[in-house]
Amino acid sequence: MGGYPTGPEECAPPECEPRITSLRDAGPIAVFAFWGLVVAYSTLYFLAKFLRSQRRHIPPIRLKLSLNRPSKSLQDDKLREQVIPAVKSLKQDTRVALNLNGRYLLVTGYRRSISGLIGYSLCCLVSASCTALFVLVLYDYYRNCQVSGIDGLCFYGDYYIFGSFDFNSRIMFAIWWLTAVWFFTWVLNYGKVRNWFREVCDVGQAGNVHVWAPAEIRILTANASPLVWLVRHAKSLLYPLAFRGHGQTLRVRKTHAGLKYFVFEGMRFIVSGDKLTRASFAVGTSYMDYHQAAKGLQADEAAQRLDMLGSNCIPYKATSWPRLFVDECFRLFHVYQYIMYTLQMWNSYLFVASLDVLIVLLAGFISIFSLRRSQKAIEKADKVFCGPCDACWDGVGRNVGNSSQRIAVVAAQVTEYETTAPVLRGGKWQVLPSSQLVPGDVIKIRSKWLLPCDCVLIQGSCVCNEANLTGEALPIQKRQCPVEDVGYEVKGHSARHTLLSSTLVVQAGNSHSKDVLAVVSATGMATSRGQLMSTIIFPAPMVFKYDEELPIVIALMILFAIPCAVLTIVFQYSNGSYSEWPTKFVYCMGIVNQCLNPLLPVVLTIGDVQAVRRLKAMGIVCLDSRRVAISGKVRAFALDKTGTLTQAWLDFLAVQAVPRRKGPRSGHAMEQLQYLDKNGHIQTDTLVTWGLATCHNVSQSDLGLVGNEVEVKMFAVTGWNLEQMSGQPSRVAHPVDAQQHLTIVRVNEFEHSRRSMSVVALDESSGELHVFCKGSFEMIGEMASSASVPADYLQMAEQHAAEGCYVLAMAHRSLGAIPVQQAASLSRDELESGLNMLALLLFRNELRPDTAEAVQHLKHGQVRPIMVTGDSAYCAHYIGRACGLIEEAADLLLADVDASGDVAWSFAGSRAQDNKLHVTMSTQQVIQDQRTALDKQQVELAVTGAAFAKLQQSDCMEQLLFHTRIFARFSPEQKADVVGMYQRAGIVMGMCGDGGNDCGALRAAHAGLALSDAEASLVSPFTSRTKSVRSIVDLLREGRCALHTRLACYKFLITYGLHFAVLNLVCTWYGMILSQMVFISIDIFATICLGYCLTLAHPAKKLYSGRPTSSLLGARTIVSVVGIWVLDVAFVVAALEYMRHQPGYVLWPAEYVDSAEWWVNGDNWECSVLFFVMYFQYITCALAYALGSTFRLSLLYNWAVVGLWTGLMTMTTLLLLLRPCNFTHVWHIASEQFNSVNDNSPVWASYREAGGAESPAMSFDFRIKLWALCMGNIILIMLFQKFVAEGFGARAFARLFPSKRVRLQM
Repeated sequence: MGGYPTGPEECAPPECEPRITSLRDAGPIAVFAFWGLVVAYSTLYFLAKFLRSQRRHIPPIRLKLSLNRPSKSLQDDKLREQVIPAVKSLKQDTRVALNLNGRYLLVTGYRRSISGLIGYSLCCLVSASCTALFVLVLYDYYRNCQVSGIDGLCFYGDYYIFGSFDFNSRIMFAIWWLTAVWFFTWVLNYGKVRNWFREVCDVGQAGNVHVWAPAEIRILTANASPLVWLVRHAKSLLYPLAFRGHGQTLRVRKTHAGLKYFVFEGMRFIVSGDKLTRASFAVGTSYMDYHQAAKGLQADEAAQRLDMLGSNCIPYKATSWPRLFVDECFRLFHVYQYIMYTLQMWNSYLFVASLDVLIVLLAGFISIFSLRRSQKAIEKADKVFCGPCDACWDGVGRNVGNSSQRIAVVAAQVTEYETTAPVLRGGKWQVLPSSQLVPGDVIKIRSKWLLPCDCVLIQGSCVCNEANLTGEALPIQKRQCPVEDVGYEVKGHSARHTLLSSTLVVQAGNSHSKDVLAVVSATGMATSRGQLMSTIIFPAPMVFKYDEELPIVIALMILFAIPCAVLTIVFQYSNGSYSEWPTKFVYCMGIVNQCLNPLLPVVLTIGDVQAVRRLKAMGIVCLDSRRVAISGKVRAFALDKTGTLTQAWLDFLAVQAVPRRKGPRSGHAMEQLQYLDKNGHIQTDTLVTWGLATCHNVSQSDLGLVGNEVEVKMFAVTGWNLEQMSGQPSRVAHPVDAQQHLTIVRVNEFEHSRRSMSVVALDESSGELHVFCKGSFEMIGEMASSASVPADYLQMAEQHAAEGCYVLAMAHRSLGAIPVQQAASLSRDELESGLNMLALLLFRNELRPDTAEAVQHLKHGQVRPIMVTGDSAYCAHYIGRACGLIEEAADLLLADVDASGDVAWSFAGSRAQDNKLHVTMSTQQVIQDQRTALDKQQVELAVTGAAFAKLQQSDCMEQLLFHTRIFARFSPEQKADVVGMYQRAGIVMGMCGDGGNDCGALRAAHAGLALSDAEASLVSPFTSRTKSVRSIVDLLREGRCALHTRLACYKFLITYGLHFAVLNLVCTWYGMILSQMVFISIDIFATICLGYCLTLAHPAKKLYSGRPTSSLLGARTIVSVVGIWVLDVAFVVAALEYMRHQPGYVLWPAEYVDSAEWWVNGDNWECSVLFFVMYFQYITCALAYALGSTFRLSLLYNWAVVGLWTGLMTMTTLLLLLRPCNFTHVWHIASEQFNSVNDNSPVWASYREAGGAESPAMSFDFRIKLWALCMGNIILIMLFQKFVAEGFGARAFARLFPSKRVRLQM
């Protein structure tokens, strides 16, 4: 055995004079006086503050936020404001129901006072004094301690200050309780304490404001347990929804002109007297307003707007290192760790507790570093546009600790780029930093320029690449806005005139054009990019199932620990050992500490980090590590078509023209398909060729043709030339026939509501004007005159779509040789009336090579794939069958809105070949007559966007939702609605798209995966750099693995706590304590090392059926934990009982034990038996919970767990079976004869002095049988976990307690 410490002696006269021997000494009296002063001062301060509030009550201001941009022009450059009168009281105000269509804020003003500053400073000194006193007690406890090996690791000192262990322990007890109450109170009110010592005042007089916003929490627990419902109900009674939210105290700043303002979540608010105004500005509401701003701003106007709106930047600044450290420290669980580890450090566990503290600090520093790095990435991206910002808000927001903030927009890093802009100020052109731009400024647009703001073109045209923001693959043409008094809508028809912040200007004008000018319309957070960044930086918190259940588990563990702690005290009084009541209290708290393991959040955090690392290796970037585990519960996945299931590009295939002859509709049919010739050109009817050459928004640039991909391909197949001159309409010319020149004199943009676009083209040879209109074949079929539509038009269009073609239709109308001005004066409705059907245009969109395999993986993994697309239902039907989304034998029922405005259902696919395509049914007929076929998946449903809207109004969509496979002709908003409907039904939902017009759905989904590098795709928690639909399968595999691993780590540490409670109870029953090395083996090797190795599991190679449980309180989890624990307790009792009947066994003489000197209380049979049995159990629990093969690779692939377990098994076996040696001495193994005249155990020496006889060491025969017993325990643990907890037992429980989840068909 190692040498026990032999000193030092306690400080006592005359050799040593303790500094403090009584609470009446000067030091304690000074501390008590200081604490009394703080209590008295704080009481008087709060009493005076209460009396002042009764004399003049100042309620918070309720400020309602508008979700839209300012839309009206403001006179005298004043800021638009929306001030809500102050409510009479906070209580009265919070009774108002939350407005789901907008947000409101409650703003309270505070000002500093000398008395409040003194009170706050005194409270800070109390916090410092608690820590200082603790350090003082530790110094006294360990001063001059001996370090002589594993059995002498600085266990006690000479008590130089307090003179004895007894007095030191009483001081420690008092300080510990004061510190616990003080710091828990502080952390529970973190963010509020400073305002307690400020005076409430009108916002106009405030130096700080507290801004409170209602909660926007997304709860993902669909199948909640009764305990969760009970907690929710109790929470709603004690803490109503209206009171739930987040608050932030902000500094009120002043501009150079003395204007007061503050910034909350990027929004700038102006303080004017007792009113608050949201800083915003609109240049105008029409195109004419922007043209009238062409003269630019005067210097004083610009300065005024800059002063009020702030710099043109996203006002984000990384949090300082000290603030991050303070925020990290003041987390509730960190305070709990601090309180528990201080107790361990005092109780002679200085080295072990210090090691645990270092691990916690390391995890905390990793968290701080990750957050700081992410914030710097955001700040770096923001500096692209503004450089240093004069009004940045602090990075500490409501979600500063959220993992989505922690890794937020790591992918948003952009190369640092300081830019300037030519600006027209005071009638002169100046080159200014982009940070000084304000709405209303006129700027010159230049080529190869990353735009620093949103602006509207008023002169010239340019080519922009918006892929970085919108995901649009090809550059698009932007043209100057017309000089008309037409309303300006940034996201509507005005998009082609608007340049968006962070998009790249590929080419501005050309060599023959004038300068390209634009008027700045929005800066900073008001830009499109600013709004996007706001959704990323300030996401709504998401509460998953285990988040709701974890507090319940903690409460249950506390309820379990309380009787165990009581039993610990009872056993300490009954076992005959000597101990002071502080020592009894420390052992009592030891059980609480181990039941609620302080390392639990550390292990879970490491598991998330490992999952993110593995995803990154697969080319999937994760912006929110917590979403990885959530993706493991995904039950349905919505898939966009173009760019997701199919390739991102389209190829022009053919034209099918309509015979241009008179007669009724039934008198003629569509002509034959006309394909491309060997040169890649189309040879067709002249009018069709003219339509292909003119009906587009294509532009010519140095890069070639730019614009919408469909239109570029369409124009290219004509072989015509596009001619563009600055300030002149676009012209197209036949490459050979010089007589064929057409000028595009008017363009009507594509609109989602119309599903069409049109142009007016002038035939220069005849002077005749032609209207060409193209769009979806359904819409053009309705717009064209019935006489011009062939009888088989709809059938042919649907047939082409059903064969996988992207089908457009084109119609034509001749206006005759009327003046261009007259045509320009006609409304769009007038121009597009009286059209004649011209042709069908066919494009081919090929399936991705890995789509079919990915869809089959999803179905095999019990994830329902659905298609949500803007394309036609027939094309979607073809793609759905080609990739296996729809089974070959299944029929498709399509819902659309008929001419009468009702929803009509008709068969497509195989039924269409039986001439039943146009046999329509009502929705009720489908629900009643097709129910059996729908349940058996003999029939699948498809709905168009128009039918979807109608079905939502009648509430029928909810009944048909889970039978609908295809959602076609859906707008971006409707895509998000589909995701929302699944979520409201309790389904964890995934969404995969290209990050373009499906950003809303990607953000709404629980597991959004963007196949794009666009910055807009950052609203999605996951982004695939490989842009492969296979990434969905990889994400779900990793998600299930991460969730299963997270639950495994949780079960391991909960089981550890339950086992440790048994270990402590047995120790206190016998009056013994395990040796130092045993605790090191348990805490370090078993808990930390094995816990870390558990997180290294890799996902299964295939997506197997089923999903891992996410419930901490589910039957499977409880059976796994409690079952193994009960089994292990039985083996502990059996081993101790077997030991008791061994010849030569002598009960440990606890009556000679001093519990405070625990390091000498492990030299006995009881400690050795308890160590071996329970240590084998500890390490085997990790092995059992590491079992994989369904959601994780087999245990054998986790070489870290297997290797460490094998090493620990070998070490423990050798310790048990080897003869006494230096190796066994370190662990105090009872193979050595402790109770003999040659040992140095003071307890056994006292026992023999009292007349006790010597006792032998544990025999080899007993030790080999004990080892066999432990091996049997290990085998039973593994069998129980494999075949009961995760095998037939789990299946039996599933049958006894079936899930109440909605059943989904694959």
